[in-house]
Amino acid sequence: MSHFSINKSVWLGVILFLTSWSLFAQKINPKPIPKICDNTTPPPAGYTLSGDFFHAPSNKCIPASATSMNVYLQGKPDASTSAYLTSTKFYFGADEDFNFITPNTPAVPATLTAGIPGLNKTLTAGWYWVVMEGVDLNSKKKYTCQAFEVLPTTTPAVSLTSCGTNSVTLTIPTDAVNKYDKYTVDWGNSFIQQIDPATQPLPVTINQTYTGTIPTITIKANYIRGTDPNVCPTQTTNLPPPTSTKPILIELNGEKQGTEATIKFDNYEVGKNYDIWGSVDNGTGPGTFIKQAVGQNGNATVTGLSAANRYCFKASYTDGCGNLVDSDNILCSIRLTPNLVSSTEVNLAWNLPSVPSGIPAPNNLALFRDVVGCANCQTKPVLTNLTSYNDKTLICSQKYLYQVETKYPVVFNTVTKNIIIRSAQMTVDPQSLPAPPVPKELMRVSYDPNNEDIIQLSINTTNPASKYQFLRAEGNSANFIPVGSSVNTNFDDVSIINKDVQYCYKYQLEDACGNPSAPSPSFCTVLLKSNQPGTLNWTAFTLPPSAYNVLHNTTYTVEYFDPTFGTGGGFIPIAPTDKLIQSVQAELNNSTQIDVKFRISSIQVIDIDGTSNFPVTSYSNVFTFIIPPRIYAPTAFTPDGAGPSSSEKFKVFTKFVTSGKITIYDNWGSAIFSSDNLGDEWNGTLSDGNTPAPIGTYAYKIVGISDAGKDFTFKGSILLLR
Repeated sequence: MSHFSINKSVWLGVILFLTSWSLFAQKINPKPIPKICDNTTPPPAGYTLSGDFFHAPSNKCIPASATSMNVYLQGKPDASTSAYLTSTKFYFGADEDFNFITPNTPAVPATLTAGIPGLNKTLTAGWYWVVMEGVDLNSKKKYTCQAFEVLPTTTPAVSLTSCGTNSVTLTIPTDAVNKYDKYTVDWGNSFIQQIDPATQPLPVTINQTYTGTIPTITIKANYIRGTDPNVCPTQTTNLPPPTSTKPILIELNGEKQGTEATIKFDNYEVGKNYDIWGSVDNGTGPGTFIKQAVGQNGNATVTGLSAANRYCFKASYTDGCGNLVDSDNILCSIRLTPNLVSSTEVNLAWNLPSVPSGIPAPNNLALFRDVVGCANCQTKPVLTNLTSYNDKTLICSQKYLYQVETKYPVVFNTVTKNIIIRSAQMTVDPQSLPAPPVPKELMRVSYDPNNEDIIQLSINTTNPASKYQFLRAEGNSANFIPVGSSVNTNFDDVSIINKDVQYCYKYQLEDACGNPSAPSPSFCTVLLKSNQPGTLNWTAFTLPPSAYNVLHNTTYTVEYFDPTFGTGGGFIPIAPTDKLIQSVQAELNNSTQIDVKFRISSIQVIDIDGTSNFPVTSYSNVFTFIIPPRIYAPTAFTPDGAGPSSSEKFKVFTKFVTSGKITIYDNWGSAIFSSDNLGDEWNGTLSDGNTPAPIGTYAYKIVGISDAGKDFTFKGSILLLR
């Protein structure tokens, strides 16, 4: 290895040496000479430029497997005293403005071995100006300067690819390790070629064609320093005949909800560009390929894809012979399509890759489910179908991520590689469902047949919602207010107070996320009332047209409450009718109860959900007639003793009367008979109870309390005959 030792006596030789260096090794640019070493600048005060040292080894070549090497430096005897300097120290990497007061590099003290100063120093690749400082026997400070270079011998970075069946392409790229001055290539066919980057700047690409089998090619590199053309040669690198230079796609990943894809490929050259081609997959494989991206070092990203499409991809490059080389395989994507069935269920459907066909088998297909924001929530549902899965376990407060993956092995260049195809990870948010549609299912509205204080609501559906909200309006009001909710299709309204109005109801569907639908059409009770004595009137039992397909005539049945029927009494049908009015005077007349209860049972037969003649029943409110007190009195009597006995006295008969008082008056308005018992009889005498009253008409008045607890007054007259 060349080096510099500079002092006053040899400076002219140094100048000549540097001149020759510039002629033979233009690629090397030593660091600037420290000014204190260049013989044009006076030495520092108190110092003399004198002395010498040597360094070993002479060729400082870092082994290929290392990044540094050990260099040994040892001082030589001083020429003026023939003795070694003492207090010896070395400065490595001195710069142009180096001085001993503020050195740019720290001093490394030498150690004495048998009185000889020296040291070992580990150095990395590069140029070094070394300054040795010491004191001679006369206590004079002396120093000397030398320069040397440490060179790496890292194996050169090259690539060898095939170019056709009997041609190869050798590439020496521009690389950090490729700093050599000469490359020697043995093509294995007695042809040895040398490459000089000074005349052939890197990168260099060389084609070689053989007449037979491609042999093993070797390459080594070295530096040129001065007149030495073979400095620090590298080890010889064997380049065996290249196998297939075709890249192989090993991974296809859908990204960003299917609008991008990432591709990984193997068998590539570092730093080389590979074209990525894509084609829409119509379900049977690729069509026309279009260049969509450029990949490098085994990775590529394709953007601008449509999430609604499936795609197939391949890679290619142009070899040194100008041939287009396609990848060894084509990969086609998996498109995963989630469809929210409800806020608790999602249907996941996906395709199997068109290319390669027959992939995947059941044991190498997987569906992954994850939860957004959860670190350890990934699960792998068990698949019973190769192209779909229903997840019925969604929770409204969570967002989910789904991805389908298939893996399968292929043999490439005698090596088994695992190919992976993954769909894009798709997000499913149960809360993204739109509000449920306006419900159209039939709702039965009816008073409870066993409790007149409850209105029963029942929705006829085969697809129940997560929750129902029920609303009510009174009379003809359009103001529907919530009255309750239920997770079932049945609800009892127990909050009704006024039974003399019609109640109408609507309902809303509510999904598991709490999203309500618009209200349903209105469903109303049958309102039973009486517009005239002894007659019942009621509203029609109607259903919204959206709740049925075919409407038939409605049958109404008036029912009368008989307290003696069964245990505790019960309603008994009187007569069916298709009218909205019915006389019940006969029932009132024959009643033994002061309060007579009636209700209407309605039956409407409809065709609904494929079911014909489906009966929908509804009971009206209970309407009660309160029968007034009944007074039965004769119009004349004959208290003459001639009989019959029933005509000898005046007596009134009552019905639905709890108590009362009767008073009989003469023509002057004087009371001649009075009793607090309506069952007492008047024998036709005056107030003394003995004197017969004269023939004539006598007025009477009855004041009493009915069985209903109400006061009443009844007036009449009786004709007395003798």
